[in-house]
Amino acid sequence: MRNILFFISLDRNCFNTQLEGIYRYSRKRNWHVQVVEKSLRRNELRKTLDFWKPSGVLVEYGEARNVDFSAFGDIPVVCIDIGRRLPHPRMNVVGLDSAAVGTLGADYFYSLGFEHFGYVGYWESMLWDRERRDAFVSAVREQGLDCSVFTPRRKTSAAERHQALRAYLKNLPRPCGIMACNDRTGEDVLIACSLLGIRVPEEVSVLGVDNDLTLCENIVPSLTSIDPDTSRSGFVAAEMLDRLMSGEDSHFPLRCFYPPSRVVVRRSTRRLSCDSSTVGAAVELIRTRACEGIGVKDVVESMGISRRAAENHFRQATGRTIHEEINEARFAKVFELLRDPKRSISTIAGFCGFSTEVALRKAFRLRTGLSMSRWRKKEM
Repeated sequence: MRNILFFISLDRNCFNTQLEGIYRYSRKRNWHVQVVEKSLRRNELRKTLDFWKPSGVLVEYGEARNVDFSAFGDIPVVCIDIGRRLPHPRMNVVGLDSAAVGTLGADYFYSLGFEHFGYVGYWESMLWDRERRDAFVSAVREQGLDCSVFTPRRKTSAAERHQALRAYLKNLPRPCGIMACNDRTGEDVLIACSLLGIRVPEEVSVLGVDNDLTLCENIVPSLTSIDPDTSRSGFVAAEMLDRLMSGEDSHFPLRCFYPPSRVVVRRSTRRLSCDSSTVGAAVELIRTRACEGIGVKDVVESMGISRRAAENHFRQATGRTIHEEINEARFAKVFELLRDPKRSISTIAGFCGFSTEVALRKAFRLRTGLSMSRWRKKEM
């Protein structure tokens, strides 16, 4: 059994999904993957390598930009993600295509009919932030539109950054689609809008990046976010490391930058055709509880009006019936689970609000024209 070391940065929270992808690949190769939560300083690194005697190493790059990679000697090394700057010329790297993230954000907002755009950057200088910003602005300008960019001043306090962000938001033309460089920054934008009395998503729609479920699902309103599919980065990195250990790739460096998977739509960008808090609350109820088996009756009761009035208001605001909205939410979860190769198709119905597996399979074929297994093969 080969030992594979996975060095992680203690201040990062995405390594769990990266590790899931590494484990998924390692099971095929009978590897032992050891997570190392230690400094990458040369003297400590040598002790770790001498103890574990790894066949290969994965490094969640993060803030480890000053690592002396010569300390690894002849051990194959693959870095996952990059931080502030371009990686070393001889570094093998797997990472998210940050430019593709920016382009996807611009395309998403453009598809919603926005004519005014904004981008809110990170408070520290980061390569991934610059690439997302430049691609977002470029894609907007290709449509003959303009984009206002907010770049926080470095070496300022959090309070000063929030004050500057509020001043920026006050002066934006509305309605405006704002892409935040990541979900934490998106949260800052939502808080600032709330304090300023700017309505989200009616006046400003906000899109984050990372699809951090704990944050995106619990902030009010819930945050639409681009899913970077970090599990994929772990799988691809392990696959690259396997090739290096097997001697299949002798040229350096190996580079693989993959695109984000999708936009996960939540309340922060779901604009209604009329200003109705009742319908907005109903839409959010459906989004969060459709897979628990709620039906039209439950939604109507939450709206506190007659069924006929509820259906009329809902269709006017969303363009769908309540039943159609419930089905959309359920199928969004079906498609999400089908993209997970570990998920057995037979178990999906129970997680998505369908009464039986047979009912789901029938509804799925009517909707897509494909069986669930064939759709999965086509998408993977």
